[in-house]
Amino acid sequence: MRKFVFFEEEESWQVKAARYCINSGPEGFEVAELRKYLQEMGVSNAYIQQWLEEQIQTPEGHRFPRAHISGRYFAPLSLITTLVDHDELKEARKNSKWAWYFSLGAIVLSAFSAWFQYISLP
Repeated sequence: MRKFVFFEEEESWQVKAARYCINSGPEGFEVAELRKYLQEMGVSNAYIQQWLEEQIQTPEGHRFPRAHISGRYFAPLSLITTLVDHDELKEARKNSKWAWYFSLGAIVLSAFSAWFQYISLP
């Protein structure tokens, strides 16, 4: 059973790598920079290489590998939309958790109100 967590959960290295690529902006990023960033987090080279191949060099929907421009890559649109979807889902989960607590509070309040009305009848 999953516990409710009240603090921010740490993001996975894949999400951090996607944010790094997207935040590089119009200048793009070098694979060596990204690799160094991920290695500092303790990610193995095999995982890094697989992520680069699947997300950057040959993203979903591409038949051929993407070319880099003067050694720099730009975040593909599929990676950007994936990260936006991830952020929206994370926000929706947070909002639904608070809505659940709010509705539980409303049920408890209505139960107390009904009980108070019951005991105040003649």
